[in-house]
Amino acid sequence: MAPAETTRRGRVWLWAGLTAAAVFSMVSFPVMWAVAVLANLAQPSFFNQHETWTFALWSLAGGIFTLLVARLTYRRYSKAHGLDLRATGVILERRQIGRTIILGVLAAVVVYALVFLVDWLFRPRSASRGFWGGLSAGNWGFGRAWTPGSVRGQAEWPAGR
Repeated sequence: MAPAETTRRGRVWLWAGLTAAAVFSMVSFPVMWAVAVLANLAQPSFFNQHETWTFALWSLAGGIFTLLVARLTYRRYSKAHGLDLRATGVILERRQIGRTIILGVLAAVVVYALVFLVDWLFRPRSASRGFWGGLSAGNWGFGRAWTPGSVRGQAEWPAGR
């Protein structure tokens, strides 16, 4: 696939779109914060904090604005200059969409499994909460001098030593 031709007009569309998205984000955040504080917007119960709700709304608005600018740039400039969204991988085939979803779910499962494994291995016993109470660094002698009995079930020094 050959890269799309770059012209002065194309660079203007690119930088104007990027600048518009940045300016929208800078201007919309204080406005959304003020509106959220003053109007006390109804926030769902799963957003326990006001800040989380405000950041979620701001991110959503910024993302929608950026997608609209990208669509406008594509319609007004890129499509006329031969940019093919299928050739560049923006529009995927059904088979690729399925593989992408499977890869995303697999990545999330692996990361969560690693977090639970590390939590289980290194949480102190005194802080255990049910099943996930694991082994702490102190139980294995890491980070301090090993002495007999420092590992659970380890026998003490034999008598006479």
